[in-house]
Amino acid sequence: MRSKVTVVGAGNVGATAVQRIHQLGYADTVLVDVVEDLPQGKALDMLESGPVIGSDAQVIGSNDYEATANSDVVVITAGIARRPGMSRDDLLLTNMNITTAVTEQNILESSGFPRNRVFGMAGVLDTARFRTFIAQELNVSVEDVQAYVLGGHGDDMVPLVRYTTVGGIPISEMLSEETVGALVQRTRQGGGEIVALLKAGSAFYAPSASITQMVEAILLDKKRILPGCAYLEGEFGINGLCVGVPIKVGAGGMEQVIEIKLMDHEQKALEASAASVQELVEKVAGRSSRERELLDKAARYLPGGGSGNTNFPESVNFLAREGRGSHIWDVSGNEYVDWLMGSGPMVLGHAHPAVVEAVIEAVGQGSTFFTTNEKAVLLAEELVNSVPCADKVRFTTSGTDACFQCMRAARAYRKREKVLKFEGGFHGTSDYALMSVTPSSAEEFPQAVPNSGGIPKAIQDLMLVAPYNDLDTTATIIEAHHDELAAVIVEPVQRIISPKSGFLQGLRELTKRYDIRLIFDEVVPDSGWNTAGHRYITGSLLTSAPWVKSWAAVIRWPQ
Repeated sequence: MRSKVTVVGAGNVGATAVQRIHQLGYADTVLVDVVEDLPQGKALDMLESGPVIGSDAQVIGSNDYEATANSDVVVITAGIARRPGMSRDDLLLTNMNITTAVTEQNILESSGFPRNRVFGMAGVLDTARFRTFIAQELNVSVEDVQAYVLGGHGDDMVPLVRYTTVGGIPISEMLSEETVGALVQRTRQGGGEIVALLKAGSAFYAPSASITQMVEAILLDKKRILPGCAYLEGEFGINGLCVGVPIKVGAGGMEQVIEIKLMDHEQKALEASAASVQELVEKVAGRSSRERELLDKAARYLPGGGSGNTNFPESVNFLAREGRGSHIWDVSGNEYVDWLMGSGPMVLGHAHPAVVEAVIEAVGQGSTFFTTNEKAVLLAEELVNSVPCADKVRFTTSGTDACFQCMRAARAYRKREKVLKFEGGFHGTSDYALMSVTPSSAEEFPQAVPNSGGIPKAIQDLMLVAPYNDLDTTATIIEAHHDELAAVIVEPVQRIISPKSGFLQGLRELTKRYDIRLIFDEVVPDSGWNTAGHRYITGSLLTSAPWVKSWAAVIRWPQ
């Protein structure tokens, strides 16, 4: 039974690699590309060359990654060609998103692979170029030239002149230091030389040949010693980075990193090249090693890898380090405009000097008192005086707590247990509040839909739900359940949805008619912008979180 090789990317490199592997005859190949019909057409063309080249191997083209199932080797070549004036680093940044998409589709659990299963061939290509230039200079067979190029696939790659031989003879015995230096420099610029000559496109014959050499070493278990790109775990003094070094390639993939003793200047050159690779890794990710480490810890120690409901996809996730005014900076130093602003209350921006000064002064006088304190009395007075219809204030630790206490107070007053809320309204994370915030299925009103596991059915049955801004349906529900309702809780402005004309006034009249408590939850709509109450319509209870979100308040109107 023949082996199976998948090549992702039907461009020049990928298609030529498939043709070379097909010519060897001992592996069926699958050519995958996102461009419709392109891999199918090229695969059919190559398959029809079989009678001429003497290969019975199959070549299949597909746009579906399911065709890659049970592959022995997967080669990823997807990306655009290098253009004149582009460095290899420029090309890397351009192709980053393409490669990421391929990896996500083709190797869903790539992060779980051991290092022997994921490695690259750039060193084989760079070494082939170095060997070619030496053979041309000496007019000898390329088969007699042995060399190694280490480090990254960039301008600071490290051709090891000391380990370069021709027929076993050190290159230093056959070429002058000046000539060798020129060949080293030409090797570093080898890809760019071809790009400049082609004008459009980049090298693909030599890269595809390098791919084929590595694939053959794996399928035939040749145990070849090749200069491949491998993930190092302390070898050559480098840890946690993919760098070009000598490796043994066989049926087990990258079976061994071959450490060779380097002189001081060689080691420094390799470390400098590795530093460039690390810089590129961080540039591609936009994340420093410190931030990546912290993101890993977040995934390990925080549910969902974050706090609250602001978890981002992994590709754009970041950790905030500090904020000033309307901007924040992540651990890697990237700057962002903070449109979230703490979900509303940071209307003065981050670290406003007056706020910082006041907080420092307050903390210097004591941070937490279990008894009533001077500042609490003065702040309560300020709030009551600022809200014309307010009577008393209860401070709470959060908006969730404020809403929960309002519902509890209403139940105590009415001696009823049910509460009506509105679909899409957010009143914190208590069991009573997490209903129909983002309903997962269509339910007939007033059926409440829990938005979390672990909420008892008994609590679900105590919550009724009405459509926001639909006064007729709300009136029908209230009239049908008024003898069971303790309260109606509503965000006067439901995030970015304003109330329709007459909706809140009608709600006030309905609740007054049946002596049901009306709770205005202004924790988010307020956030320092209002003095509570919407357009002079007042409820029975109000939750508010003005300016600083470390506390919230329950404000009671006099009866």
